[in-house]
Amino acid sequence: MSVEDYQWPDFDFKLNSFNSTPKTSASAQDMLHKIEDFYSQKFNTPAYLFPSARAGLSAIFRFKNISRQHTLFAPKWSSHCVWDVISRYANPTSVHYPNIDLALVVHKWGYQFQTTLQDPSKIIHDSVDSIFTSYQLSLPSAEFEVLSLPKILGTFCGGIVFSKNKSFDQFMLQLRQNSSLGLATFQEKHKLDELKQTQIITTWQADEWRNFLLTEVALSNIESNLENNKRGVEVATKRLEIVSKKLNIDYLSIGSERLPCNIPLEVSRHHFKKPEMLIKRQFNFSFKNEMDSFLPAYLLPIHIGISEERFQAMLRAIA
Repeated sequence: MSVEDYQWPDFDFKLNSFNSTPKTSASAQDMLHKIEDFYSQKFNTPAYLFPSARAGLSAIFRFKNISRQHTLFAPKWSSHCVWDVISRYANPTSVHYPNIDLALVVHKWGYQFQTTLQDPSKIIHDSVDSIFTSYQLSLPSAEFEVLSLPKILGTFCGGIVFSKNKSFDQFMLQLRQNSSLGLATFQEKHKLDELKQTQIITTWQADEWRNFLLTEVALSNIESNLENNKRGVEVATKRLEIVSKKLNIDYLSIGSERLPCNIPLEVSRHHFKKPEMLIKRQFNFSFKNEMDSFLPAYLLPIHIGISEERFQAMLRAIA
């Protein structure tokens, strides 16, 4: 019997966040500005809201005029949404070479990875599931940094792009003016249908990369769950402290500026009494973005999408 993917808040958590969303009289434009101001002020960097991190990456690629003549790097075992959006524009590769056109530095599950790249114009920091504590971004070592709100807040959609490039601000105004609210409505409906069904319906993913607007439903859901930023830090901090007292995880590079959403436990370093309770994934324990040093690891989640009861049960399954 396989365990469902719990790397981030699951469908039930997202659905509950949607059902608890209060009705608001605020306009869509007011909610958009409030959400962007919330992140801009916390990170002291201009923030742009998208329907997803994938849509945010898509906008960045358009801004940079990325096309089939370009090759974009992402590490092995990057998520499907990364490969999907790269493939819409350029040639993807997991093999790094010196003259790569653009590279994603993927801070997997909130762990900071180092890159050999020196040119900020060729770097995008993928911090989609980082739980920030000090609100210090990896900029200015790159032009852009991206967050995923479903992975951090547990909302059903939303992504943030940070950039200090003033030309990107003008680009965003034009992009939103030329985008279709009808597409946003269609895409969100299919995404919500997936949350409300027992069977997974993935048709919405086909439009994720080309939708750049959010409806009032989506904006209200995000606005009403912004406090999960604080809650996420509190929960992850507490659970990380508990895990550190029980298990030796000194081999993990956990910084002070961000917390992980999962603790990847290298298989050879621990004894797993009930491995069937955990999912196994590959993780680069070198913490070097361009290095292929992946090893199997069982994941122990410490994010807000996992109940305290289930977290404790998973922890007891590890010696």
